[in-house]
Amino acid sequence: MVVFICVTGLCCNLFADVSVKIDPQKTGPPISEYIYGQFIEHLGRCFYGGLWAEILQDRKFYYPITYKYDPWATGTDPAWGAGPYKYLNASPWKVIGSRDMVSMDTTDPYVGTHTPVIHLPGDGTFAGISQDGLSVLKDQKYVGHIILAGDETAGPVQVRLVLGNGATVTQTIKKVSADYNPIHLNSPRRRHLTTRALKL
Repeated sequence: MVVFICVTGLCCNLFADVSVKIDPQKTGPPISEYIYGQFIEHLGRCFYGGLWAEILQDRKFYYPITYKYDPWATGTDPAWGAGPYKYLNASPWKVIGSRDMVSMDTTDPYVGTHTPVIHLPGDGTFAGISQDGLSVLKDQKYVGHIILAGDETAGPVQVRLVLGNGATVTQTIKKVSADYNPIHLNSPRRRHLTTRALKL
């Protein structure tokens, strides 16, 4: 049994219950002609883990997933003199199961140069990939998508958000087709614990 995976995102739906009304008759003070916009750089986690709404790292699998899990490296920039900083240097996805259960397909990738393939032994043994250290806000709803393909014996596939206390929010995909198909993921609002892991 084989499953091909592409995760297209997991985002916080912060504005799902907000409505906005615009009154064109009410205007504010004029904007100065000397204000052209704003400049911002990729410093630390200003974008990724900051302004960027997606929670997952390396959602398109730029880095190959390997059994050796060591995603972070440390660098310095003498020009800035800000001291050492961490950056993503390898896949943040962990292999669930033995080292031969996950490989990267380069012959027919969904996007980029490769796509992860989960090799299921067929005896009920769990196999897959996971990413931990996801920080989320309580009382917020999270949405995402996963794109799956595989042989007809690959289902069911479970997608789990694991809470810090070990409880899980699980969505089961009963059937997988040979063609890549997007599947909508939905996480209900939770009032406790903000650290989660995503397991596929």
